[in-house]
Amino acid sequence: MDTLRTKLKERFGKGMNVFLGRTIINEDLWDDARRLVSDADPQIAFRAAWALQWAMEHHSLPLTDHSAHITHVFLDSRNGSVLRIYSKLLLEIMRKTDVDNKTAERIAEKAFGLLLDPQTKVAVKVWLMEILENLSAKIDYVNENLTECIERLSEAPDCSPAMTSHARRVLRRIKRKLY
Repeated sequence: MDTLRTKLKERFGKGMNVFLGRTIINEDLWDDARRLVSDADPQIAFRAAWALQWAMEHHSLPLTDHSAHITHVFLDSRNGSVLRIYSKLLLEIMRKTDVDNKTAERIAEKAFGLLLDPQTKVAVKVWLMEILENLSAKIDYVNENLTECIERLSEAPDCSPAMTSHARRVLRRIKRKLY
């Protein structure tokens, strides 16, 4: 683990996520990389998540084989950069497999909490809206509250143009499902 941690700590230039992703696969460093995603150093955690994302997406195993790890990190992490990567991965998994009810509830609670938190970065909120939209067919309170939540966020004075644009797209999809 120390070798991988050292590589993540060094200058991280173009293509390093690919290089380290290949290293994770070729040297079977999956467990080390998974632990480093939760590292106390936010830069190490982000870089580990980025390299691990590449490895998971390019390994011979399907992404769904990593679903327990991805769900665990999503639910436990407070690192915004890690959450951006893992929210995207979680959504990909949710589109391919059915999440059990208890896990879906926990994901929805975390997603709503982060979505309403003004400290959460826009890049994370974009994936959270998608996750919640996916869960809206399964969880009644998500279905009942998501539209209002997204409208409120997109109309806030400090809402970025990117967030407003994405919110509109999600709202259009939700409204199409209703009619």
